[in-house]
Amino acid sequence: MNPINTGEQKDVHEFFNLFVDRMEISLKPTPFKDLFKDIYSYTIKRIKLCSNCDMRSFNLQDELEYNISLEVRNYNTLKDSLDAFFQKEIIEGFNC
Repeated sequence: MNPINTGEQKDVHEFFNLFVDRMEISLKPTPFKDLFKDIYSYTIKRIKLCSNCDMRSFNLQDELEYNISLEVRNYNTLKDSLDAFFQKEIIEGFNC
């Protein structure tokens, strides 16, 4: 496995994903093989509730994620951005 090229420019998201991938490969033969998955990963469970008929649908994200893409424009704090990320989504019409 080649080391990470520190002379190559990457954004934080690209670097972190590359770092986690390399760490998981390195830790595979050890008792700590699931360290990043156990500590840093998450899954998202989305619950859709129709306001007209009370029908519910659940969707559990299939893949583990290590980062959240948050909108930062027009938000003053991280909490504001997280609140927007977890805001209820209104479903109307044929999507219900």
